[in-house]
Amino acid sequence: MRKPHVGARNSDARAFQQRTFADKAEAEHFLSNIADSISAARFEGTPSEFHLSYAGGALGHCDLHRGTHSKLSFKITRADEYHIVLPLKQGARFTGGHGTSNVVAGRSAILLPPRLEGHFDVQGGTTGFSLIASATSVAARAGDLIGDDGGLGSPHQTAVMLDHADPVVKTLVRNVSNVFHAK
Repeated sequence: MRKPHVGARNSDARAFQQRTFADKAEAEHFLSNIADSISAARFEGTPSEFHLSYAGGALGHCDLHRGTHSKLSFKITRADEYHIVLPLKQGARFTGGHGTSNVVAGRSAILLPPRLEGHFDVQGGTTGFSLIASATSVAARAGDLIGDDGGLGSPHQTAVMLDHADPVVKTLVRNVSNVFHAK
């Protein structure tokens, strides 16, 4: 069963919300329930070191999130979701599948396939984007575009690193940034 999303599914960004959290426990609960596959979010450090500024919601067939926060860790559990994590400042380490991947702002992003389990450790002071889409929705969109699911019925079992030098990744980062900076 899917956890409730921050915004209703629609084709624009009006359902987006912006929040700054003052309470560490409230922020941990919020992040632990933002997607089916995210759980056990924990901010490290003292309460005075804690901060989370969040913006996000549903946009079409995916959820977009933007956050700036203190040091954070959370689990990725088996779910029918693709995740793309794009750090803009600092970075994160994902451990799961067949190894460990370091995601560095301005240099790399990471794609997590459905049903992959693991653990994220996110550096303090990180600002980044997360895109989450159900595997069913991604396969349906691929079917609309190319006539089949493009092999998405059997997703990778490991995290896939994305290089910011790749023109497709550059375009993705630019377009997601534009969603959050549009007035």
